[in-house]
Amino acid sequence: MKFEKLILSSPDLTFLESELAHYILDHRNEVIQQDLQTLSQSSYTSRSTILRLCKKLGYRGFNELKIQLAKESLEDTNHNASFDVNYPFLAQDPPLEIARKIQTLYQTTIQDTLACLAEQDLLRAAHLLHEAKVIDIYTHAHNTSIAQSFQDKMMTIRHMVNLPLSFYSQRLCALASDPSHVALCLSYSGKASFLGPILKKLKEKKVPVILISKVGPYSSARNTDIHLSLSDNEQLRDRISQYASHMAMQYVIDVLYGCIYNLDRIQNQQILKDSIDFMDDRSI
Repeated sequence: MKFEKLILSSPDLTFLESELAHYILDHRNEVIQQDLQTLSQSSYTSRSTILRLCKKLGYRGFNELKIQLAKESLEDTNHNASFDVNYPFLAQDPPLEIARKIQTLYQTTIQDTLACLAEQDLLRAAHLLHEAKVIDIYTHAHNTSIAQSFQDKMMTIRHMVNLPLSFYSQRLCALASDPSHVALCLSYSGKASFLGPILKKLKEKKVPVILISKVGPYSSARNTDIHLSLSDNEQLRDRISQYASHMAMQYVIDVLYGCIYNLDRIQNQQILKDSIDFMDDRSI
């Protein structure tokens, strides 16, 4: 939900909080560049009031609110784009026109998703996964191929990764996990039916959870330790295919792997060099 709609749909805001919310809305391009202290000074509002407003609107903190503002700013910039994310090409388009339009769709999706990402959350997620004894990935449907690719990359640099795919194996994996594990959940909507019971069990077992889903203050995101946000321009059902959501998810997973790789870059370069002949025995 857009920031302006959140304000309008939050009747429990105090007068001061409502004034602050409208100040942020009117100065959003400046607020995106500010830290908490700077906004406090420019809006003549206490830091505690800002954080209280964030919480009432469903954000975990000021940083998450800024991500939403940045995303909306980019959406407005691209409002007059000549394509529909959900139906990016027309019935009469020849093959190369389809290719050009999907190229534009991918570029826009990546730009939009980049605007949703917070560097601090990426670093926290990378360190959590890097230090985990075992990484358990929970996902389903078309995100499975993205998860498998991430599993391959991580295991190549010697990180143990589980990818249970069935309803039964996912729940067994959650039961067998402990605080030495880290759970990585992939769900574009953040509302997939498999998520709720899994998140509840992981919380009981004190397993750190990283969720990658579209931007927004969803209940599942609030039940996780880190939420990495995706562009949310694609409809969940009214679409040709998962073009934008698949690209956004793949992009964030690749960025996350890059962050993890760089934590031990020299060591990882040597690991890949030492393992290439075993993993690829072609005569090239």
